Amino acid sequence: MNNNHFAFVTPQGINYQGELFTCSLAIKEKWYAHPGSNNCFLAIPLVGFDESGQLILKIGSEDVIARKVDVDIKLKESELIQYYLTFQELKKKWKEKKLGRLEVKKR
Repeated sequence: MNNNHFAFVTPQGINYQGELFTCSLAIKEKWYAHPGSNNCFLAIPLVGFDESGQLILKIGSEDVIARKVDVDIKLKESELIQYYLTFQELKKKWKEKKLGRLEVKKR
C-alpha cells in the first residue's frame, strides 16, 4: 500500500494529500497535541470518501468520518498553544458546572 492510501496526523489536523480533515475521535483523544516526534506522523489507513467528499478512515475495526477543515487561519505556535490551554480550561469549567461543582459567584 503506498502513501496515497494513508492520511497522516499532524499538529494542524489529519492531512490527506495536502488537504486537512478532522474528526471527533481525534479531538477527544487529543491527537493533534503530540501527533509525532522527529517529523514522524501517525499514518491512518484510508477507506475512501463518502458522497459528500468526507474522508472515511479505518480506526481499529471502525470506519470513522473525517470532515474537511475549510478554515485557512495561520497562527503562531505560541498562539495555538495558548488557545488550546484556554479551551481546555473552559471545557473543565463547563464539565464542573454540568456536574454542579462550580459555584456561581453572587453579585
